[in-house]
Amino acid sequence: TIHCAISGGDVAPGNYNWLFTSGPSSNYFNNKWAGVNVVSNTIQTYTLNAVLDNNISATDGKWYTINFEDSGYNNTRAIFMETTGAPVGFDSSSATVQTPTNNITDGNTVTVIGTLDTAPNAELKIFIRYSTDGFTNSNAVEMTNSIPSLPAEVDGTIPGSANTVGATIDYYLFTTTADASTITDESEYDLISIDIENNNGNNYSYTVVNNQTTANSGNWNDVATWTSNSVPNTDDVVTLNHSVTINSDVVHSGNITINSPNVLSISPGHSLKFTGSTFTNNGGVLMTSSSSTFSSFIPSTSSTLDGTGGYEYERHTNSNTNGNDLISPPLSNDTFGAFATRNNANLFEDSGNANIKL
Repeated sequence: TIHCAISGGDVAPGNYNWLFTSGPSSNYFNNKWAGVNVVSNTIQTYTLNAVLDNNISATDGKWYTINFEDSGYNNTRAIFMETTGAPVGFDSSSATVQTPTNNITDGNTVTVIGTLDTAPNAELKIFIRYSTDGFTNSNAVEMTNSIPSLPAEVDGTIPGSANTVGATIDYYLFTTTADASTITDESEYDLISIDIENNNGNNYSYTVVNNQTTANSGNWNDVATWTSNSVPNTDDVVTLNHSVTINSDVVHSGNITINSPNVLSISPGHSLKFTGSTFTNNGGVLMTSSSSTFSSFIPSTSSTLDGTGGYEYERHTNSNTNGNDLISPPLSNDTFGAFATRNNANLFEDSGNANIKL
């Protein structure tokens, strides 16, 4: 980057002839790339060993960021990107934010928020570059500031049309003064970039998952239960519009929503281990047991349990004629008193003291 200023800059304002050169210490001009009158913010082709020098008109108060493409000893390309003030870069201490963070389904729009060191230069443009094939092909979407009180924050969206089931989307952010939305040559993205925010070289990434919805009441592992006629994958987003029974162990990392008045029942001897982001229960979860086996719902400690529905455990007990059982509340944070009150009709009670249950 070169700062042009009447005083205190790297160069003074004016018209300059100049060259890109390479060569041994005995002849720095052994190779030269020339023949260009510089047009700022535009990729231009420089001819190897052209006769005419390059020329640029440098303006007071401007900074010029120069990117040169190493094409060996052949014609090559370069760009001079002009900004008022030193070009603003990304704030390395602020993480890029993606919404939603996971469970992105077919057609979802994904919003990405990035943070710069300060408000951007007037000439600076910020883009998201995203790809579904490892950047063999890609697109760029310009980011803007939508919150004036946070001038260093920019946001943009990866469109729903890019988010198809099974697709893995890689993306990163970059700054430039060129119009990246018109690029058709993938190699030009690197050439026009001033600063890059790419997750420390790893790029940002997410995979689009399926959105599974029930077609009928039935078993979780029965294809006829689902509109897709297929059992949900582990990371699918699941919506229950009917009551469903789990009759084999299920581990699920996609969000699950139970819509009222439907119930998700877990059969004796089986469990639902939920490792997803949000489990929304607006209907009910019913855990059942037998004389020898129990069922369980096991959410991750990092999962959010949401909704207005209840969680009920049907604890197996012997019938009165077959003997007695020693029982305790089946759910954590449940007192025996509350448990006994809910099940009063199913417990024997001391006729002299209602607080004593058998």
